[in-house]
Amino acid sequence: YKGSEKKQKEFLKYLKLSADQGNEKAEYHLGKLYLKGSIVEADQEIGLSYLMLAALNDHVKAREFLNRKNIDI
Repeated sequence: YKGSEKKQKEFLKYLKLSADQGNEKAEYHLGKLYLKGSIVEADQEIGLSYLMLAALNDHVKAREFLNRKNIDI
């Protein structure tokens, strides 16, 4: 996500709110942001946690990503 720091913080706020409400797309994207350290400080544990939640909510790309990393869901 590109934009001013203020817009990035607002984007992140709403993405987290959405993920916390069980939105699998938000969980997936937030997980990827944490893994890459994009907008947020990189944190593998948090990133994988969000990806696990997305996979448990049937997000196909999250399941595929975790399978490629040999991480059981």
